[in-house]
Amino acid sequence: MQSNGYDNFTEVIPVVYYGSVKEAQTMKSSLDQSIEKAFLMIKRHSMVFDKEEKNNWVDDCYFLIGQCYFYEKDYNNARRTFQFIIQTYESADEIKQLAQLWLAKTYIHSDEFEKATVVMEALRVPIARFQVSKSLRRQFAIVDAEYYLRQKKYDEAIKPLHTVLAVNKDRRIKQRVNFILGQIAQSKKEYRRASELFEKSAKGSNFDICFNSKIRMAQCFDTGNGANVVKTLNKMLKEEKNKDFRDQVYYALAEMAKRNNDTTALMSNLQLCVSSSVRNNYQKAIAAYELAEIYFSRKQYIESQPYYDTTIQFLPIDYPNYVELKQRTYTLTDLVTCLKTVQVEDSLQNLAKMPEDKRMKIIRGVIDKLKEQERIQKELEMQRQRNYSSSVMNQYENQQTQRKLGGGTSWYFYNSQTVSMGITEFQRKWGNRKLEDLWFLQNKQSFSWDEFDAEASDSTAVDTNQLVTDVMDERYYTQYLPLTEEKMVLSNSSIEKALYDAGFIASDQLSDYKLSNWCFQSLIDRFPQTEYKMLSYYMQYMNCGEIADEACQNDVKNKILKEFPDSDYAKLLVDKSYILVLKERYEAAEKLYDEVYGYYQERMFDLVQLYADEGVNLNDEKYTPRFLYLSAVADVAKDVNDSIPIAKLQRVVIEYPTDNVTPLAQGLLTTLLPTVVEPQVQMDSASLAVMEQEKEERQKLENEISLYKHRPNTTHFYVLIVDNTKSNVRAVVTKTWDYISRYHKLDNLSCNAIVLSDIYELITVTSFENSDKAMDFLENAVQNNYIFSGIPSDGFFHFVISQENYPIFYKSKNIDAYTYFYNDKIVTPRNNK
Repeated sequence: MQSNGYDNFTEVIPVVYYGSVKEAQTMKSSLDQSIEKAFLMIKRHSMVFDKEEKNNWVDDCYFLIGQCYFYEKDYNNARRTFQFIIQTYESADEIKQLAQLWLAKTYIHSDEFEKATVVMEALRVPIARFQVSKSLRRQFAIVDAEYYLRQKKYDEAIKPLHTVLAVNKDRRIKQRVNFILGQIAQSKKEYRRASELFEKSAKGSNFDICFNSKIRMAQCFDTGNGANVVKTLNKMLKEEKNKDFRDQVYYALAEMAKRNNDTTALMSNLQLCVSSSVRNNYQKAIAAYELAEIYFSRKQYIESQPYYDTTIQFLPIDYPNYVELKQRTYTLTDLVTCLKTVQVEDSLQNLAKMPEDKRMKIIRGVIDKLKEQERIQKELEMQRQRNYSSSVMNQYENQQTQRKLGGGTSWYFYNSQTVSMGITEFQRKWGNRKLEDLWFLQNKQSFSWDEFDAEASDSTAVDTNQLVTDVMDERYYTQYLPLTEEKMVLSNSSIEKALYDAGFIASDQLSDYKLSNWCFQSLIDRFPQTEYKMLSYYMQYMNCGEIADEACQNDVKNKILKEFPDSDYAKLLVDKSYILVLKERYEAAEKLYDEVYGYYQERMFDLVQLYADEGVNLNDEKYTPRFLYLSAVADVAKDVNDSIPIAKLQRVVIEYPTDNVTPLAQGLLTTLLPTVVEPQVQMDSASLAVMEQEKEERQKLENEISLYKHRPNTTHFYVLIVDNTKSNVRAVVTKTWDYISRYHKLDNLSCNAIVLSDIYELITVTSFENSDKAMDFLENAVQNNYIFSGIPSDGFFHFVISQENYPIFYKSKNIDAYTYFYNDKIVTPRNNK
C-alpha cells in the first residue's frame, strides 16, 4: 500500500503514502484476514505464567493487528491496540517503542495532534540517548516530518525532512523527501533551490515522481529561459510514455503563462488540461476551478458553468469553500438554463419565420456538414485499419523469419500467406471494421435484445408520435420548430418566464445588477403586456440603487408612477413609511385568513361569506385569491345565484393564473358553468382540503421530526429500505451479508430484514458504536456498490439511525420525516467537517 498508491501531486505529498479511503476499502478483506489469523495465533499459543507472556510472538501479533487497523484507517481500533501493547509489554522496550511510534502516527492521521505531541516527546529522550534501534530512529524521523506536513506547517517540516535524508538509506524515501523539499521551496518562490531539489528527485526509480519533478523544474524556470522550457514541455507532450500525464504538462504550461501574465495562453492550457485528464481527477478539478473563476470574474456565466460543474464532480468535499462552490454551481446552472432557453427559443423562432425553401436549405447544409465529417471519420478509420493490417503482416513475417532462422516449429498463423488470405477474406465479407466489442454490429447504439424481441413480435408496429432521433433526417430539425401559432405562444411563454427567472437569479444570488436589469428590460421590451411588468420595474429600481445609478432609479420610478399609479410599489416609492402599512396589511390578511378557514372547517358559511369578502378588500396579493375562492365556495354552499361565485372564480383564474389555488378555482368553475347544479359542499370541502394539504403536511412533518433526538455517540444502525416491486429483497439481504462477511468480518455486525409496508422492506445492519462508524459503513458500501448493484436508483432509501430513534421511525414509517432529520443533523454536519 505504501508504494503502489497514487499521490496527489497538486499538493505537497506525504513522506509515505498510506493509501486513500477507497484503497483501504479494497484492502479490508485481506487485512481482516490477517487480523483474524493473528488473533487465532494469540488464542492458541499464548502462554502467560506469573502474569508474564512467555511466547515472544504474541506481542508481534498484537502489533501486526494494530498495523492492519491503521491501514484500514480504523484509527480507533488501531489506537486501542497500540495502547494495549504499551501498557501490557512495558518490559519489552523495542515493541513498546514501536507501539508508541505507531500510536503517534495514528494520532497524526486522525488529526489529534496534541495527543501525538505527548507520545512523540516521550520517544525523543531515548532517541536522543541512542537507546533505540537504527530502524526506529529512521521511522521516527519520518513520523516527525509527517507531524508537520499533515498540519501544513511546511517551514517547521524542513528540519525533520533533512533528518530523514540523513538517517535513511532507502532511495525511494530519499526521492520522495527531495521532491517534498522542492515543493516547499517552490511554494516559497525559491525557484533556484527548488530546481536543484527537483533535479535530485528526478533521478529516482518512481516514474510518477520523476515525471512530476521534470514538470516542477519547468515551472521553476528562469524568466529569461522560458522559450527552452516551453520547448521541453512540448517535447514531453509528444512522448507516448507521457500520454497519461499530459494534463499535468498542460497545467505546467498554464503556470508558466500565469507567471508571464499571458491570460490567453493560461486559459488555453487550462482547457487542454481539463480535456486531456484521464487518471488525475484532482488535477482536473483544480484546472477546471481556475478556468471557471476566470470566466466568472469576466461575468461569462455560460462559459464558467460547465467548468464549475466539473470542479464539483471531482473535487473532494473537504476542499476549502466546497459548500460555497457547490451553491455557486447550482446557481449558475439555473441561470444558464434560463439564458440558454432564451437563445434556443429565439433560434427556433428565427428558423420558423424563414421561408420554407431558405429554412430547408440551412437544415440541408447542416446535414451535409455532418455527412462530410462522417466521411472523413470513416476514411481515417479505414486508414487505421490498413496500417494495423500492415503491422500485423510485418509482425508475423518477422516471427516466421526468426523461427526459420532459429529452427523453431511452424504454426498455422505464422504463415504470412495464410494470414494475408485471412485478412483479405475478412475484409471482403465484413469490410474494414474497428477492433471493439460487438464489431459485427454496424449500429450498436440502437441494438438491444428487448428491441429485437419487440420487432419479432410485431414488425409492422410503428409509433407515429415518436420523436425523430436521426441527425441525418430533416425531420429531426423541424420537429421542434414553432411552426404553428399555438407552438409560437408556448415558445414565447418559455422566453418570458426564463427572462423573469434569470433576472431574479442574477440580482439575488450573483449580485450582477446590470445583467438583472438587462433581463427585466428585455422582458418588458419583448412582452409589453407581461404580467411581470410591475415587478420587473420595481426590481430594476432596486438594482439601480445597488449600483448607485440615480438617473436610472429616477427613470424607472417615473415609469412606475405613470403606468401603475395606484399600485403598492408606486405608493412605496412616494412614501417610504408605506412599508409599515403593507406589513400591517399582510399580518391582518394572514390572521383573517386563518379565522376564515377555521369558520369553513366548522361549516359556518355565513361567517365565511362575511369575512372572506372583508379579506378581499385588504388587496393582499398572496391571500386575495384564497379569500375569493373561499367566498365562492361559501356562496355555492348557501345556494347563492351562480353568477356571483362564477364571477369570483373567474377573477381568480384571470388575475392570478400562477397561484396555487387557481387550479382549484378552475375545477369548481368548470362544474358551475355548464348548468345550474346543486351545491356540492362535500366536493368543495375536498378541494379546499387539497389547497391546505401542503400546510397541514408541513405541520405534521415538523411534529414528527421533533420526536427524533440527535445523540451521535450512542449506538447506531444502518438501514436500507428496498422497494420489493423493483428488486429481489432476498438477493439484497444475501449481498448485504456477503458484503459484511467480506469487508467487515471483525466488526461483529449482523443483518436482518423485516416488512415496513406493502411495497417496502427494511434491512437493518447492527450495531455501530456511534453515528460516524455507521456513516463510514454507508459511504464505503456506496463506494463499493456491491450491495446496490441491480437495484434501480429509485428503488431504495438508506440512512443511519440511532437505536433510540429506530422504534420511533418504525412506528411512524414516515421516510420523509426521518430523511429530513438525517440530512439536517447527520449528513450536513459531517460534510462540513
